[in-house]
Amino acid sequence: MIIHPFRNEPGLDFSQAPNRRDFEAALRLVHDRLGRSYPRLIGGSEVATGAWVESFNPAHPGELVGRHAAAGREQVELAVAAGSPVRATSSSRPSSAGSPPMRASLGRRSSARCWR
Repeated sequence: MIIHPFRNEPGLDFSQAPNRRDFEAALRLVHDRLGRSYPRLIGGSEVATGAWVESFNPAHPGELVGRHAAAGREQVELAVAAGSPVRATSSSRPSSAGSPPMRASLGRRSSARCWR
C-alpha cells in the first residue's frame, strides 16, 4: 500500500470561461449561506441552548460566517444518554466495517484510489 505525500493540487485555469463560471457559482452558493444559525442536534432532534458560538471570517472580521448553538453540561448529558442505547446495541455485534485495523486499511485503500 502506497501512501502518497501531501501535495497541493494544480491551480485552476481561470482564463477558461467554464472554470470562471463554475467558481463564481460556487462562491455565490457559499455567500448565500453566510450568517446562518445552526442548532445543536442531539439524538436526531434540535436542541435550543440559548447560547451561541459565532464564527467570523478572519479576512473580513465583520462578516459572520455562522452561529452554532453552544453546548453545556446539560447538552453533553443529553447527548451521552441519546448515544448510550446505540452504543449498547452496536458494541454487542461486530462492526460492518470490521476491526479498527480493517477500517484503517479501508481508509488507506480509499485514499489511494483518489490518487489514481
